Amino acid sequence: MHAEALLPSCRGFLHADGYAGFDKLYAPTTPAGDPALIEVACWSHARRKFYDVHQATASPIAFEALEQIAALFAIETAIRPERRITVWPHGRNMPGRGSTGCRRFSRPR
Repeated sequence: MHAEALLPSCRGFLHADGYAGFDKLYAPTTPAGDPALIEVACWSHARRKFYDVHQATASPIAFEALEQIAALFAIETAIRPERRITVWPHGRNMPGRGSTGCRRFSRPR
């Protein structure tokens, strides 16, 4: 079954693992160019790609990304789950936001 068939009327955010079958759900569907669903990606899945690149090439950029992701994981571990949304509402003030490394890897909006 295709993701579009399972989630035809969903709107809002979708926290997923990078499965390509979700890509069409993130595509613009309104005249203003808004998608039905906004991708909320998983750092663990993103980290795997950087790890693979670093293992294969010893890329310093991939290594920097791995360090930044590790810092996020450490902070998340220290924050009680019920407080995470109050600490980082909508991603504001997250470590790495605005740094050269994270900007380079962000999807265009």
